[in-house]
Amino acid sequence: MDFLRLLDRIELVAVPEAPSQAPASHDIDQQLRRWLNEAIERSPLDRAEIAEAMTALAGRPVTKPMLDTWTGSARPNRMPADLLPAFCIAAGTNHVMERLAADIGARLSDTQEARLARLGQWALLIAYGQDEQRRIASSLPPLPLLQEAAR
Repeated sequence: MDFLRLLDRIELVAVPEAPSQAPASHDIDQQLRRWLNEAIERSPLDRAEIAEAMTALAGRPVTKPMLDTWTGSARPNRMPADLLPAFCIAAGTNHVMERLAADIGARLSDTQEARLARLGQWALLIAYGQDEQRRIASSLPPLPLLQEAAR
């Protein structure tokens, strides 16, 4: 029972929900604008600083008025998708990418999580290899050296 209590305290990897298949369920224009605004609120930088950092990262001009246009709910313009990585890096948060991933039934993982997943893959591979070794060894006739040692 101690093991089960321990499991209750461990934060397991969240499994994302399957994406909706309903018509127009992925028209996320307003949600994307909200996610961009949330990311800006979480950022230690203001809009002008984010735009400046995006300019450097993307290699093309991004201004505060552009950010304002992309995040305003009644504005016609949308942030180009190719600027999302620069935005996330500049803002210092993966919030927008995490929300986009969740919308399609996926999740974003950082480098540490990816390394842990890789470690888990190797652990499974090693366990499978050990099981296969035991299976093969059990089908072999006894080795002469082992019979002599048993005497």
